Amino acid sequence: MLPEVKTDRIYMLSLLEKKLDRKFRILLEGRDRFQFLCHESSSHRLASSASNGKTALVDMPSDKVDVVLVPVNRDELETWHRQKKEIEDVLVFPEHMYPIAFMAVTLEDDFHTIILAAQLGFDGILVRPFQVEHFEKIIDNALQRARKSFRFVQRHQKLRKLCRNVNNHRRKMRDKVDLLCQDLVKSNIELTSTLQSLQKAYDFQSEITGEFDLCYMLHKSLREIKEQVDQSHAVIYLCQTDDFEAHISAPYDDVQYDLGLVESILKQTVVPCVSRTQSVLLISEPSAYENEKIFQTLSLPDRRILNELTILTLPVIHDDQLLGVLTIYRENDMPLEECDKRAVSIYLPPLARALAAIQKLKHHILLNDE
Repeated sequence: MLPEVKTDRIYMLSLLEKKLDRKFRILLEGRDRFQFLCHESSSHRLASSASNGKTALVDMPSDKVDVVLVPVNRDELETWHRQKKEIEDVLVFPEHMYPIAFMAVTLEDDFHTIILAAQLGFDGILVRPFQVEHFEKIIDNALQRARKSFRFVQRHQKLRKLCRNVNNHRRKMRDKVDLLCQDLVKSNIELTSTLQSLQKAYDFQSEITGEFDLCYMLHKSLREIKEQVDQSHAVIYLCQTDDFEAHISAPYDDVQYDLGLVESILKQTVVPCVSRTQSVLLISEPSAYENEKIFQTLSLPDRRILNELTILTLPVIHDDQLLGVLTIYRENDMPLEECDKRAVSIYLPPLARALAAIQKLKHHILLNDE
C-alpha cells in the first residue's frame, strides 16, 4: 500500500542560487505548509560533475523531502534533449520509499525552454515571473504527477521482479526436466543393455542345454563366447581334470602361437592366480606382469610370449564351487577392456550350470558302472 501524498506540510529542497532561493522564501513567507531545506546542510549534499553534466543528490532522507527545486537554462536543456536524456538521467539520487517531485525553475521566460523542460520529464515547471497565487497549485500538481510516476515505477519494478521470479522458476523447472530426461534416457539405456544381456544369456543357455558331450559343449561355448570379443582366443581349464579341455584360436592366427605352449604358460600364471582368489583377472598392459611374482618364474622365451598378450581370466563357479577357469586373450596391440569383461561375464552362469550338470551326470554313470 503506497503512502498518501502529504498535505499538512511540504518539505522543499532548493538547489537554486542564493539570490533566487531567497526570492522563493520571501514569496512563501508566512505559509506554514512549506518548509525549505538547504542543500548545504550536513544532511543534504549536492555533488556536480562537469564531465557528464549530472547533478547528484545524496544523503537525502525520503521522509523530509517532497519537492526539489532545480534551476535550468535553455542551453543545458537543449544539451540534455540532444542526448535524449530524462530527469532520471540528469538527477542521480538514491531510491526513496516516497515519491519526490522534481520541479524545473527556468531562468528565462522562454516558451521553447518550457517545452524542453516538459519533454525532459520534470514533474512541474516554474517560470518567471513567479506568481505566488499559482505557486501552491503548481506544487500540488507536481506532487500528484510524481506520485503517479512513482506508482508506475513501483508497479514496473514489481512486474520486473515477478518476471525475474517466473524466469528463475522456469529455468529451475527446465533444469529439473532436463535432469529427469537424462535420467530416463540413462535408465532406458541401462534397461535395454540388461535385457540384451539377459537375452544373450538365455539364448546361450538354450543352445548348450541338453548337450551331454563335455568336449563338444565346451568348444561350442567357447566359440560363442569368443565372438563377443573381436580377434580373440578362448581356452578353458577344468579343475576336475587339472587340464585345459578346450581351446579355440582366432581364424587368422593358426600358426603364430603354439597353442600347447600358450596353455602351459597360462597354467603356470593366470590359472593359479584366479583359482586362488576366485576373482576376475584383467591384464591389459605388459607392464602389469612385472607386478606379479609368479610371472617371474617363467623362462625368458615364455615371458616374451606373455608380454605380447593381453589376457582376461574369469572363474567358472557353481554353488560356490570353482569348476574351472575361462581365459580370453589376444595381441596387446588391441588391449582387452572392462567392456570385454562385462560382455563375457554374462555367459559364465549358464556355462557353469551346464558344466556342473555334465560332471554330475558322469559321476552318476561311473557309480552305476561300478
